[in-house]
Amino acid sequence: MTAAEGRRSAAAASMRLSEHEAFITADLATIRYLTGFSGSSAVLALCPHGDVLVSDHRYAEQIDAEVHGVDVVLDRNAISALGQTLTVNRVLADRSLAIRAFAELQKSFALVEIGSDVVADMRAVKDADEIDFLYFMGGGA
Repeated sequence: MTAAEGRRSAAAASMRLSEHEAFITADLATIRYLTGFSGSSAVLALCPHGDVLVSDHRYAEQIDAEVHGVDVVLDRNAISALGQTLTVNRVLADRSLAIRAFAELQKSFALVEIGSDVVADMRAVKDADEIDFLYFMGGGA
């Protein structure tokens, strides 16, 4: 299991405690933390039946190289694509989504709420790989 897969598993466990069936984010730092994708345009949905990353076709090769264990949808309209792909009713979206994106989500799901990033607390605690990377970038070893 990769670090990103472990993080998604931990996030999914915290989602089970929630009334929401999916967590949607466009925050690129969160997306990279959970998937390894380092591109500049994507939306990620964490769902009980499989996570979905939506980005446009420009990133197809990059996603293939960086992302594992996530369903990928290539579509320029990421929010609309999520609405067509996800089979859930209640979603929690973080504050990274634009108002227009939030309105688009409301067309596809019975309940859409804006809330805090369920991954923020996880990102605050560094795992061994992150500590090694920070040490390396700081000039250690």
